[in-house]
Amino acid sequence: MSLLPPPLPPTGAAHASKHSPHGRAPGHHHHAHSHFTLFRRPPPSTISPESLARAHQNIFALEFGSRENRSSAKFVCNAVAEDPEGYLDCLRYASPQLFRDPDFPLRALRAAADAFHALSEPEQTRLRLRGFGALNAQLADGACVLVDGDWLVRFVSSRPDAVLPRRQDLPPEAIFPGPVWGRVKVLAVSHVWYTAEHPDPAGQKLRDVARVVAWMLHANPG
Repeated sequence: MSLLPPPLPPTGAAHASKHSPHGRAPGHHHHAHSHFTLFRRPPPSTISPESLARAHQNIFALEFGSRENRSSAKFVCNAVAEDPEGYLDCLRYASPQLFRDPDFPLRALRAAADAFHALSEPEQTRLRLRGFGALNAQLADGACVLVDGDWLVRFVSSRPDAVLPRRQDLPPEAIFPGPVWGRVKVLAVSHVWYTAEHPDPAGQKLRDVARVVAWMLHANPG
């Protein structure tokens, strides 16, 4: 279970307020002009049939092949690197023992990021909202971090006045290392800042989020 900080707005999407160093004053709302957006059909895939076939062969080899394949970090990471669409279905058949090795998730994350970066720019654009390649690339490159849901629940339950630390102040155990794939639930939260100095100074939103995360962990154990 992990939490995804909300993405930054596109450049020029909002105007900074002179009343706040963070770009908006407490309770301030921007009034956008009405406009129409033309939604165009996404460009066709440029991924070769051979690449897709190789990805399916790797999944087959993990699902129906030998136990050595499922227990081999090298084999599984190679399968991740050869998954051009970034769904990482191959991880469904990896041995649970691999995930107990702290180095394996980082190797798999790097393989997923390299696979995404190897795509053409139009293909990256097409897959940005499909699969997990774009998000895993951002995690591997340090552009964002995910807060581990288990840690968040423990943190809030142990401190009634808990306030979420800044990213640079998070302890290592608070960060979900990745990779993101089909069995990882990501919760994104966006809300107005309560004050100009801090978005949630009393930790009220943090406690609300922690209750939701605790329910999700209970409903989806493991």
